[in-house]
Amino acid sequence: MRQFLLNATVVLVTLVVGFLVLEIASRWLIPIPPQVSYLRLDGTVIHPGTKNPYRMVTGKLRQVGPEFDVAVTITEQGLRVPEPRGPVDVAFLGDSFTFGQGLNDAETFPYIYCAERNLSCVNLGHSG
Repeated sequence: MRQFLLNATVVLVTLVVGFLVLEIASRWLIPIPPQVSYLRLDGTVIHPGTKNPYRMVTGKLRQVGPEFDVAVTITEQGLRVPEPRGPVDVAFLGDSFTFGQGLNDAETFPYIYCAERNLSCVNLGHSG
């Protein structure tokens, strides 16, 4: 039993060190790209608010990243479209996938789902 625990410990330590080396090597070879920027349509950069940095600036914006430059619409409530029409039938919660980072408004899955089913939806996804 003692030999088994020793072997298991050696294997565990080897795996942890190996994964650490792989992580460091991957970040050195393929660095993480810079984060996404939000701009007004005239090109001025939007900085997060000091009152609530998680609330988006409302209106039409540009979301610019290393691989995309798309138009984004933020509702008066500070949420990504679709805007609910009356009582909400479906609320989408999530991260940048739900928010639709790098996608135009009509390409996000909450927008497509609600348009095809003619539902009143709200997209509570938050990018970042």
